[in-house]
Amino acid sequence: MRLGVSHARALLPDLLDFVHRTGFPAEHVTTLTADWDDAPAAYTARTTKLVLARTPLPPTPDGAA
Repeated sequence: MRLGVSHARALLPDLLDFVHRTGFPAEHVTTLTADWDDAPAAYTARTTKLVLARTPLPPTPDGAA
């Protein structure tokens, strides 16, 4: 088995085009959605695709996010 970080940015335009052309239901790929605070427990779940959600952070005084 090999593990590593995927660098999806190069493939993203083709993927978005595919989803647009075919109407592929991309939301079906996600098998678990969890709140940000529940991330440690969510990562222990036996799941295919985990999506973490959190409330957006407020902007900093200098305008950076």
